Amino acid sequence: MTPCVNGFPGFERTFATRDDAYQLMVSHVKNESLQKHMLSVEVALRFYARKYGEDEELWAMTGLLHDCDYEEFPDLREHTQVSTRWLREAGYDEQIIYAILAHNDRNLETQPRTTLLARALYACDEITGIVAPIFTPFLNILCLLS
Repeated sequence: MTPCVNGFPGFERTFATRDDAYQLMVSHVKNESLQKHMLSVEVALRFYARKYGEDEELWAMTGLLHDCDYEEFPDLREHTQVSTRWLREAGYDEQIIYAILAHNDRNLETQPRTTLLARALYACDEITGIVAPIFTPFLNILCLLS
């Protein structure tokens, strides 16, 4: 966590870094395919943050963390509920927490996808889940040939 002084005397707040988010992800996700999926969503969200003039680090961390409880809590009634508790306790931004909750269809009544980040996460989660498995074998072959 990186300290950030807000401008008020004696007030200091810590913000999570990408490395903090990565460490949290790998501490809960051991499945390599799920890790790759989360890294893919991170990259896609970073691209869209840049395209829409949004906070790249915040959007990227959202993608990196969006499924960090799924391996341990695959039941959709628990998925996202557990990880957002972890994130709140660790002081992550509420925008990240909201978008992660909104990407689970079971939470739409209380967390509708009203923010650009929430909609982007939902879309990138779906598309990377389809595209990555198709292109990964080709990328592996290209790496071997180079």
